[in-house]
Amino acid sequence: MKFDFKDCINYVETTQHIKLYPFQKEILKAFWEGKEVRVAKHLGRSILAKGLGAYITHIYKHNDYTKEPDVIFPYTCLVENNLMSDSFFKEQKHLISECAFKREYECIWDNTPKEN
Repeated sequence: MKFDFKDCINYVETTQHIKLYPFQKEILKAFWEGKEVRVAKHLGRSILAKGLGAYITHIYKHNDYTKEPDVIFPYTCLVENNLMSDSFFKEQKHLISECAFKREYECIWDNTPKEN
């Protein structure tokens, strides 16, 4: 997945209902590039940082099943690190369809047409 800086600027301006000044776009760009940034008070650092975080959240908050993933983190990560019990997931297997379990917990999305 690629981030688009111009899309980020548009997202921040739209969601925060503001028009960024050129210097604020430069601050946002420095955040974007992972630079250590020192900003004087009242220049909008907090709004820009929150806006960048909201943009990343907007991009990543849902799995995109139309694309092939580069990395998959299934539910077993939680079990292997003792963060959740496997019994929860065994129960889920009985509460939802097999297809839904594969998609939501094993991160497998099968777009293959079913044969009759």
